[in-house]
Amino acid sequence: MFRGLVWGRSHVCDRGNGYGLDRAMNKKTHRRNWVKIGLLSLLGLVVGLPLLGVVFQNVATVLDRSAYPMPGRRVDLGDVTLHINCSGPEESENTIVIDVGAGNWSLHWADLQDDLAKQTRVCSYDRVGWGWSDGAPLEPRVGAKHVRQLHDLLTQSGEAPPYVMIGHSYGGYLNRLYRSEFPDDVSAIVLVEAAHEDQWSRIPALTALIMEEGVANMRTAETISRFGLLRFFDLPSQGISKHPYRTKAIDDAAKTAKYYLAFQSEMLGAQGIAREVKETGSIGDTPLLVISGGRSAYAYCDDELGLPCEATQVAWHAMQEELAALSTNSTHLVLPEATHAIQLEEPDRIVRAILDFEKRHARQVE
Repeated sequence: MFRGLVWGRSHVCDRGNGYGLDRAMNKKTHRRNWVKIGLLSLLGLVVGLPLLGVVFQNVATVLDRSAYPMPGRRVDLGDVTLHINCSGPEESENTIVIDVGAGNWSLHWADLQDDLAKQTRVCSYDRVGWGWSDGAPLEPRVGAKHVRQLHDLLTQSGEAPPYVMIGHSYGGYLNRLYRSEFPDDVSAIVLVEAAHEDQWSRIPALTALIMEEGVANMRTAETISRFGLLRFFDLPSQGISKHPYRTKAIDDAAKTAKYYLAFQSEMLGAQGIAREVKETGSIGDTPLLVISGGRSAYAYCDDELGLPCEATQVAWHAMQEELAALSTNSTHLVLPEATHAIQLEEPDRIVRAILDFEKRHARQVE
């Protein structure tokens, strides 16, 4: 009986304690489940939202491509496929070839090409990474490779020399390298607000602005663009066109990772390309037109960044004069109110100057 009593008390107690423990354990399990649900939900947001952003960006990019039909065509060069757009009379004595500045692509010069092509043959193209050309990984660009690709592109497109090479900003480096490599193919050069090989050392604050702050900002933009976030920002317009669809195409391209990868790659390679250019020296008596803006520096000068407007403009103008001195047959045209985006601000004057220059220096390659 004692044993039974003990057993009975123990049994009762166990039942009582077990019931309480069950309830407590159930509550703890319930709380743990909600914590798990909360954590899994948070994990789903952390993983799912970026994936949703990537999908959104990819779909938006595909829609952009369908919204802006490609002018011209893409040409397979073996290692890369590049876009080229040629227009104007094929019987022209020269073909104008446009090399745009860093951060620009063929659409930035499309309005000017329309006007130039009314009187002469004109080709614009997209360097690797830009516009309708293939994308490319992040790596410093090399001038000699640019030149080889452009030569192959023109050849395979059936666009024969002589060429009047037009280079805006960074494109001026490539014009000079092309002429150095293929001097017999180039009848004349037009440098529009062209980069100077010594600008990196003579305006060091500009170098810091581009290579430190600029590249860092592009790296950030590249990262967030992959998730579609740039499409929710009202970014400053990257282009001005008579045709709104061109402006929108330019602006939409500036919301993609491809754009910022190409921009970083060109900036990271710019000083190396400048050294390549410096080795080419003068261009003899090759006809040369240098067009520069009287207020070029005012597009980026800032006293706090060590870029005082007046002093920077004086330094820039001096370097443009030195570019004009590269040829014994040169003209330097200064548009007093223009800044670095001179082709967007004064397109009519640029077109007239180029056409007049091209007619005066047209020649046949023997």
